[in-house]
Amino acid sequence: MHVKKTFSTYMSILILTSILLACFFPTYTASALVREPRLNLRYLSAARHTSYKLNVYNMQQEQTVDFSSSNTGVVAIKKVKSRSCRLKTKASGTATVTAEISDADDNIVSVLKCKVTVSPSAVSIKFPKHKVKIPKGETKTVKAIIKPNISAEQPRYISDDPDIATVSSIGTVTAISEGRTTIRAFISNRKETAYTVIVISGDNNNNNDDDKQTEEPEKHTAEPVPSPSPSDYYSTKSIIYPDGEGEYSPIYDTYN
Repeated sequence: MHVKKTFSTYMSILILTSILLACFFPTYTASALVREPRLNLRYLSAARHTSYKLNVYNMQQEQTVDFSSSNTGVVAIKKVKSRSCRLKTKASGTATVTAEISDADDNIVSVLKCKVTVSPSAVSIKFPKHKVKIPKGETKTVKAIIKPNISAEQPRYISDDPDIATVSSIGTVTAISEGRTTIRAFISNRKETAYTVIVISGDNNNNNDDDKQTEEPEKHTAEPVPSPSPSDYYSTKSIIYPDGEGEYSPIYDTYN
């Protein structure tokens, strides 16, 4: 009997506590927790003949989206899917890509916009250095310079020998093992530039002077090794890069 009375008292307290919490704290409905739709890109600066993926996030199951471009001569809409599309930049200029989200009754419930600025393609490329020394295990970024400087085109970087040094998509070189290799950068018109990376022992930090030559060589030293000719730098291999989000289409493709 005592146990039943204690249980009843406990349940009464629990119910009373629930009522008080409901009175003093707001009740969140399921609709209040739903996130608003958004685009993965709101502003985009890109070069001509590049491809980007535009995604709509937080769409409801019954909702649909319609993509459009304010200037199809600048930005075209390709490969439309249920919640994404592919943007293809065609000419210099500006355009606004609009994503209209509709409910099951075809009522527009949200309008999202992405402003796209398309710059000219790069016509030339060069590195500011011809040779860089990097201690083993360290990194250094050497970005290629492109012309015209208003171009938003991003060069592609590769290393001739990744076992000695690797290079990232933004030109950051990581020294892996002692030796020397060549870092190359390409633009979409197939022009390239290159510089030599010399990976030295991690104990020789004082030797990391890049191209600096502060001391004259002694007369009895050996003749300097001649620099490689431009033909040694040029790679005739066809380099194809994946066409992904924020990535160029294959650089040797022909665009309409």
